[in-house]
Amino acid sequence: MNCKECNAEFTPSQNRGHEQQYCSHVCRQKAGNKRHKERLLNQIINENGQQITYPSRNSGNMDQVQRERVPISTGVGVISDNYLAILERLYEAKGEAYQYKLKCENLEKELMQKNQELAEMEEELSEDIDHGHRGILGSIEGLLLTLVKSYKEEPEATMSFIKQSFSEIAGNFIGHGKS
Repeated sequence: MNCKECNAEFTPSQNRGHEQQYCSHVCRQKAGNKRHKERLLNQIINENGQQITYPSRNSGNMDQVQRERVPISTGVGVISDNYLAILERLYEAKGEAYQYKLKCENLEKELMQKNQELAEMEEELSEDIDHGHRGILGSIEGLLLTLVKSYKEEPEATMSFIKQSFSEIAGNFIGHGKS
């Protein structure tokens, strides 16, 4: 009898079951690997639409048989350029979104710092106002703040008021010094 893998003559051993088809365990393993490879290729072909013709198992050495291959139809089983372009845009958009997220977090931190500084300044101002209303210095400070505000609104009227007030204060001061 001849081996189905290497075509060498051998005497089959007397075992139960099927008749021995290969001369050795090595040839049997090679044939099994080839069949497995064929099944995988056929599976891929069925999924992608590619057709390959194979000889039957009984036709002898498979290395001597030429296989006819038909190219895979376009768009099936192949990553298209459109798909890659979409993936690239998604990756860029994800990176851009991450950058905006970082910017937002930084702005939120900066806003918290500014709010804290504002609260500290308001606290200082309220302490200054509380201390400023004590005694004659407090009333002078309040008068100066009022004059500054009114000067911003009506500078000419404020200047005439200051001149008139200063002349009265100077007159009173000089008048008190002579008596």
